[in-house]
Amino acid sequence: MEKTNKKMNTVKAKKNIGKKVTIKKDLKKATNLSDLKHFKDELIKIKTKIMSDIKTQLPDELTKDIGDEIDDVTQTIEKEMTFDLSSNQKTMLKDVDSALKKIENNTYGICELCKKPIEIKRLKAIPYTRYCMSCRQKQDR
Repeated sequence: MEKTNKKMNTVKAKKNIGKKVTIKKDLKKATNLSDLKHFKDELIKIKTKIMSDIKTQLPDELTKDIGDEIDDVTQTIEKEMTFDLSSNQKTMLKDVDSALKKIENNTYGICELCKKPIEIKRLKAIPYTRYCMSCRQKQDR
């Protein structure tokens, strides 16, 4: 009986290995070397722009003009908007860095939820995306 269980476990393990190979084959079809270079270049451009935007916002946040209450309120609102924007940019920067690491680890273009390849169309639109369209839609519900 133990031999039968060991054989079944071995068969299951072999089936799982086959599935992983299939995913990698699909990924190679979806993201060849020129595609990966293109995505890496795009991600680096996005990262550079975000870093530049964040750096240009920092001095404005630190300076405060002397003015009346309306000026103070306006500056407070502007700072809150800048904080929100930089928070979004920081999230995007984190996703871009994650995508660049995935390229280095040969896992770029795989959905983090379903582990299936992300559609090329989606990667071209949002190169730092973490999810395929169907998983993203499920999250939005």
